[in-house]
Amino acid sequence: MNARRNSSVLVATVVLVAAFALARAAAAVETNRLLAWHGGATPALKLSDMKGARVDLADFRGKTVIVNFWATWCGPCREEMPSLAALAKRRGSGNIVVLAIDVGEPRASVERFLARNPVDLPVLLDTEGYAALAWKVEIYPSSFVIAPDGRIRQFIAGALEWDDPAIVGQLPGAAAANKQ
Repeated sequence: MNARRNSSVLVATVVLVAAFALARAAAAVETNRLLAWHGGATPALKLSDMKGARVDLADFRGKTVIVNFWATWCGPCREEMPSLAALAKRRGSGNIVVLAIDVGEPRASVERFLARNPVDLPVLLDTEGYAALAWKVEIYPSSFVIAPDGRIRQFIAGALEWDDPAIVGQLPGAAAANKQ
């Protein structure tokens, strides 16, 4: 009897925590703002790009990096991609870098998608989904803003208009990039 009760309490707790996380993510998207990160240290990130070259997040230390987890089947991801590309293009010469990480799909599927929907962004492949697991991604798209010191500072679960000046102004290093 105690085991059944404990199991019910555990399930209820998990449901409440998940509902809170989803509500918080929805509120961030509705207000068009990034949320402060309190989820711990920045996980390692070493993945291959579309050409097979290895990309290591650590190589971008000193820059603000937006790590965006997405998938070709995700409508909000596809809608968000042009604004990420616009941000990268406009701020690429500054200190802001965008890494778009496709999760759980084979290279051929991503290549077909990019042939029909070209984006001027580094697209990395997380074909097995291990990086998404390490980063605790639960909703697509999910983005993490890494400050020049290499620590996650902000995140958003859901799509965002990344080239909106209100969003750009929230990014670490944005003031320095605006002066260039």
